[in-house]
Amino acid sequence: MSVKPRIFISSVSRELASTRQIVANTLLFLNYEPVWQDIIGVEQGEIRDILRRQIDSCVGLIQLTGQRYGLEPSEPDPEFGRVSYTQYEALYAVRRGMKVWHFLLDENFTPDQPNDEPEELRKLQQDYRKKIEQSDRLWHAMPNASELEKTLLKFRNDLEELRVAAERERRNGIRWRVALAAAVLLLAGGLWWVKTRTDEKSEIVEKKVEANTTVVREQTAQVVSKIDDLAKLFEEASKHDGIIANPQTPADHYHNARFAEVKSDFAMARKSYNAFLASGVEYIDPYVAYADMLKVQEGGDGAHEVLTALRKSNSTLSLEAVSALLLPKAQRIETLRALAEKAPDFSPAAYLLSREFSAEKLGDQTIADKNEEKKWLDAFRGLNTAGKFQKYILDKKEGQKWLSDVDARAAKLAAMPESVLKNPVSLTAMQSNDGWMMTFGFADYKIKKVEWRYEGDADFKDTGVSTIVNPQTGMPMPNMSVPLGKLKAGTYSMEVRYVDITDKTNGPFKVSFNTEDVTLAFGKQVLGSLMNSWVRLREYDGKLLCYFTSLLSYRSSLKSIRYSVDSEALDKTFAFSPPKPGQSPYEINTDETIYLTLPLTTKSVTVQLEYADGTLSEKKTFTDRSNQ
Repeated sequence: MSVKPRIFISSVSRELASTRQIVANTLLFLNYEPVWQDIIGVEQGEIRDILRRQIDSCVGLIQLTGQRYGLEPSEPDPEFGRVSYTQYEALYAVRRGMKVWHFLLDENFTPDQPNDEPEELRKLQQDYRKKIEQSDRLWHAMPNASELEKTLLKFRNDLEELRVAAERERRNGIRWRVALAAAVLLLAGGLWWVKTRTDEKSEIVEKKVEANTTVVREQTAQVVSKIDDLAKLFEEASKHDGIIANPQTPADHYHNARFAEVKSDFAMARKSYNAFLASGVEYIDPYVAYADMLKVQEGGDGAHEVLTALRKSNSTLSLEAVSALLLPKAQRIETLRALAEKAPDFSPAAYLLSREFSAEKLGDQTIADKNEEKKWLDAFRGLNTAGKFQKYILDKKEGQKWLSDVDARAAKLAAMPESVLKNPVSLTAMQSNDGWMMTFGFADYKIKKVEWRYEGDADFKDTGVSTIVNPQTGMPMPNMSVPLGKLKAGTYSMEVRYVDITDKTNGPFKVSFNTEDVTLAFGKQVLGSLMNSWVRLREYDGKLLCYFTSLLSYRSSLKSIRYSVDSEALDKTFAFSPPKPGQSPYEINTDETIYLTLPLTTKSVTVQLEYADGTLSEKKTFTDRSNQ
């Protein structure tokens, strides 16, 4: 574990990631360890809980306040109201009495990305800046990154005071580290075993560990057997405003661990967590909390090493699940899947797997991610309904957070139709004088490659790429349209697959279209929009000519054209024939009549269309002769 004092850097990543790196480099030069939200290994838990743990481990906080508001919790914070996560970081640090440096960056300060936030969020950020300016806290206006770096170097003496305090605390902690090592040896099965011991000493210590662990578990079994629910005992223990002097149950140990962690007494916290783990009870939330604390203290690799050693004397599913959270992504998901298969009633595995594919975890989700998230959310909700969740939660308030998170994510997924999740590919077909063209649509907007084939064919065809760069991927956008040429009337089915931004191949998905249905639908759509120009009246050579040209261009969609003169009887039919074989669909037969010759005294012509499916259009009466 690093002995450098830690300083938290608070900023909106999309706006100031490069500026934050300058600050981090300066702190490293001054021999401090920079910490910020992006490098926190958040595997599970509400973001504010993780932020508090991280900030609690620091001796100070530097906030870079620009023009962006940033991400925010789904609900206003109970203590600070509606604030972004970045604002929350500084507000929490101030409330704790921590040393906080506020740097207000000028409007002309160059951001990493232009501010595209809506006006509402911009105003919230401006209000926050004004509160800092009007507060009694010291703040510094920064015109550019270079001036920021110079200002930080001037704070050397200010920072050195924090270092002295941190070093004093570290020295005072040497004694508890020795005691902690002994406690872990006894309670967790020799995590920090001295590798250079003699075989004789090793045998003695192993016997002590085995005996001690057995005693703890026997005591736990006796206590648990006397109560209906250990969670109720924890609820009672939580009412203590301080450390329980003589802890007797796992609930007491967990209470002590959490209380000590809040007070930054990490020696007592680790001792209490290890005592809890030694009991071997199957509650996952204490394991998650312990892992989060270990990540702060030891880093991800150190935390994994600790939990791996603890598994030698603790075979609970909860420890197995939390240990998996510290693995690299692919291995983590594989391990959690194996756990869910091995223990199908262990609902926390389904919950943790659902989070692996969530938008909160990934940022941008592919359709494959959403399907996986929904699959595991549905599995978790089913287990919860069957009463197989609460029994794995010691702190029922923490359990409610899990359930609220599940409901919120399930509601977001429900906003996308089930049919789209099952088949994210759509097909639009259109006929022109040159033949048929099909255009694919994808619910995934970040795709790299599209392939298709007629159903029943052996090989897929790549649609190729266009000259347009997809701003979401930075790569040429795949062609979405494919020419099919002349087609006989009938139904055509295709299979489509695509490669998403994660290089995962999705599909194949089946899409189809019927030429007659498409022609009818297109004709209805166009003729509906051209209702005011179905026919055109023109005076010529002492007569009135009524042209049906617009309607004849879409005769493939029509069964008949009914009309009447100076009435709405619609007692006549305008004759036409379908396109000739090989003729373009919208080409008019020049050897057929395209207009009526009417008396000049005609006042009106009323028209109604009967479409190919037998449905009727509205009646439309034409009197205007101005378009001559």
